[in-house]
Amino acid sequence: MQKADFIITVIEDFFRLGGDGLQYYSTQFIASSVMPTILHAACSALTVLKLEPLRATLQFLRDFVEYASDNPPYSHTNDHPAKTLDRSPTIQGVKSLVQGQGEILTQRVLTGMMYTFPEDCIPDASGVLLAMFQILPRETASWVSTTVNMLPAGSISQQEQERILRNIDQYVFVIYLVILWDTDYFVQAYTIWRNTEDTDDLTRLYRVV
Repeated sequence: MQKADFIITVIEDFFRLGGDGLQYYSTQFIASSVMPTILHAACSALTVLKLEPLRATLQFLRDFVEYASDNPPYSHTNDHPAKTLDRSPTIQGVKSLVQGQGEILTQRVLTGMMYTFPEDCIPDASGVLLAMFQILPRETASWVSTTVNMLPAGSISQQEQERILRNIDQYVFVIYLVILWDTDYFVQAYTIWRNTEDTDDLTRLYRVV
């Protein structure tokens, strides 16, 4: 096995195991002193151009952020049902970690959705952003706004950029994600955004908002 292939396999295996850690030992895992390093590694892994490691990383990130939401991916045991536990330390822990690396995470997820992620990764990537909006709406809106302003000239028209930023300020972008969530149109919309140079197609993408 070549070194590059080995690294890709390690990334995939690591974040699949990380997902198991979140599922079965979420309180201890999130409170661990290595969690900031793991989150940093996840942000770096989003630059990989292979489907399976990207999917594993995005699913890990999505589950991680959702532990601070109203509907976390609970782990249940017969002796200690998760819903009976005090979740406030976990919620604050996740929010603190996301605040620490939220800007780079937003940049990697959003630009990946626009340019590099395979189509099969788009639903999980959108799930990460949506979960971030749910737990830290103002901060995430600011990170998305910063990312949009950093896009290379010509990536989207000035009109579309202004419209995105305006909608973010009004939190309509959150509604846009919810409307498209878990639908085939979500994938089609981001495919258009990633591949088109036609402003009419970009207008179609944002017509829902």
